[in-house]
Amino acid sequence: MRTAALREWRCVLTWVAVLVVILPAQGQHSGVSRAGQAVGPGNRLHHQHAPHSQKDVSLPLSSHECVVEDGKPEHRVCIFKNIVLWEGQLQYVAHGELVLPAIDINWLEPERLNIQVVQQDDLPQAWSSAQVEDVPLALLGHQVNFQNYYHVFIETLPTWHNVMCKYLDLCNYDEGSPVQLWLLEERGDHLTGLTAHLPALNHLYSCLSPTPPRHIKEHTNYGQVVVFEKAIAGMGPDVRAFHQWRPRFFDHFVASSAESMHSWRHRLAQCLAAPFDTAVASQKPVRVTIVNRSYKAGRHLLNAGELQARILGKWAHSVVQVVDLQGLDLHQQIALFQQTSILIWTHGAAMADLLFLPQGAGAIELIPWPHAEQAHEWAQSLAADFDLHVQVAWTRLTDVSHLHYQTEVLFKDPTWQALTDEERLLFLEKGTCPGKSNTPLHMLCRNHWMHYLVSFVQPWEPLEKLLDAAHSFVQNQNFPAVSVVT
Repeated sequence: MRTAALREWRCVLTWVAVLVVILPAQGQHSGVSRAGQAVGPGNRLHHQHAPHSQKDVSLPLSSHECVVEDGKPEHRVCIFKNIVLWEGQLQYVAHGELVLPAIDINWLEPERLNIQVVQQDDLPQAWSSAQVEDVPLALLGHQVNFQNYYHVFIETLPTWHNVMCKYLDLCNYDEGSPVQLWLLEERGDHLTGLTAHLPALNHLYSCLSPTPPRHIKEHTNYGQVVVFEKAIAGMGPDVRAFHQWRPRFFDHFVASSAESMHSWRHRLAQCLAAPFDTAVASQKPVRVTIVNRSYKAGRHLLNAGELQARILGKWAHSVVQVVDLQGLDLHQQIALFQQTSILIWTHGAAMADLLFLPQGAGAIELIPWPHAEQAHEWAQSLAADFDLHVQVAWTRLTDVSHLHYQTEVLFKDPTWQALTDEERLLFLEKGTCPGKSNTPLHMLCRNHWMHYLVSFVQPWEPLEKLLDAAHSFVQNQNFPAVSVVT
């Protein structure tokens, strides 16, 4: 036993000696001492050695490769290696003069990746003692309308999936994926709890990355050096987005392919353990779901109960329910939509959940704006881009008397109080917004008063026609997507 014990001690001492020799050599080579503390899947935390001079702050040089599929610079996608995040600013470590190519990150506005070139010999002295975090693989992405469930779920995340699939060959859900999402959009000082106001998005982000998204200007990143061993930025030519009033989108981008969006839906179904991409709409009974919004949220359907009773009177054996999605988590919403044969909803973020409808379902959107200048094509574009086997229809109010404003809120608005009596009457009696088109006053009226301070009554007659068409579609199980408008 004594011999065995001595043999074990000799082994221990041998390994200690090896480590004593190896670790200083590694530190001299890289300028860092690996602590091995995990901060995410594959991430490593370590500290820089305090150098004798600024030049001792050593980081590997950055590099990049870019792809421009069609020669248009706004479609450039670049893969970086060893770029750095310091105090909220992306840095490219170079040796000698270098001009980086422009990389567009926003499909609605001309906005480009903000990354600065820093010379390896001029690295900040503060880096010498800073904690360093290594990120193996990151997607650097900009979220358009990041506070809106629809825009993030139906536009941003499918576009990121398309980028990951096309340029990184990461097309399927992987709970151990090395990808981390790093957000670039400007948010002012409101960086804490990035998705606290939209908890459903936490589940959806996890379908792309097992770790919650981080913002490059999040305060927890300050005071440390974040090294992205590999990072991808850019959108490519095909974007899953739609904005019928923004010509930039149609001038510069095309919709993502049906194959890519089928892949995205399959990824979601795997991630959320819900086979909504293969479910078929119930015919017996026909299940009608009316999604309503709360009064305070705006666009509240005042006669939802009456419509529910009329539908039950029309189809005695149907199942009709009125729901508010605000009280449901994502999995409850998926279960609700999977069991829906005909969906009725007021225009809003609930439109995103059309993705969870079964094949052969009907969907009817209620538009409470009598003076809408164009056909409302958001839901139709969603159904077409995702190749949903769903009939999409919409109906718009034509009588202003069916609108009811939250005057208890509106009348206290200083902007409202500054209007002339004539402007107030035109708005209340005819729904006419004050000011010239696209002026701040006019846009406040259209985008706030008409969106969030209005409720409405939906007439039965135009809705009944669309219900009949949807019912026929459900019973016939004709899967090619159809668009019906009144």
